Amino acid sequence: MSRIRTTGVALVGLVLPLALLTACGDGGDDTTDADPSPSASPTPSATPTASESPTAKEVDFGKPAKGPKIGGSTYSYRVPVGWIDNTASAREVNSEIDTSGAEADGSDGFRNNVTVTSIVATGGNLDDLEADITIQLQDVAKEIEQRDRIILDGQPMARHVGLIKAKPVNYLLDQLSGIDEDGRVTVIAFSYARDVPAKERTRLTNAVLASWRW
Repeated sequence: MSRIRTTGVALVGLVLPLALLTACGDGGDDTTDADPSPSASPTPSATPTASESPTAKEVDFGKPAKGPKIGGSTYSYRVPVGWIDNTASAREVNSEIDTSGAEADGSDGFRNNVTVTSIVATGGNLDDLEADITIQLQDVAKEIEQRDRIILDGQPMARHVGLIKAKPVNYLLDQLSGIDEDGRVTVIAFSYARDVPAKERTRLTNAVLASWRW
């Protein structure tokens, strides 16, 4: 298998600006570890070979979000009520970002958000994309776990969760990554303050994913 060398471009459009979506304030101590989810582990699972490509699972995401609708290059989604279309501000930080949605109120020191990057990376496949992202996220994460793949509106997506090292605060990442038959890579990254309960993070993430359309 040949590695996708443009994967790093997708991650640059995601990992770097997310910390910059924090609101003004001290943000608390950024050295304390936090468990990304009840089942998260600091050690990523082994990457399967081409002959062992895992089957993506269908997931019941529940009710879709009812906030603003955001349209991207090849997709659309809704963010939760209380969130806004943050695309313009996110692109000021990094032009590679395709779309972004975030909490309107960041008074608690961090604006929970979703950021999407969509690029063409011909010649690759989901196995290579998943492996590359696992490696690259380890460089910026205190903890990272490669989760089971899921189906998002008919398309298989790799999934990674972890605690990302950033200034002024570390934050929790839940990221989905996929590549379509035309070689277009889409990376969907949800970022949450460390004090957001796992149940609330799941509710918000699933609401956005339930609204997702390619």
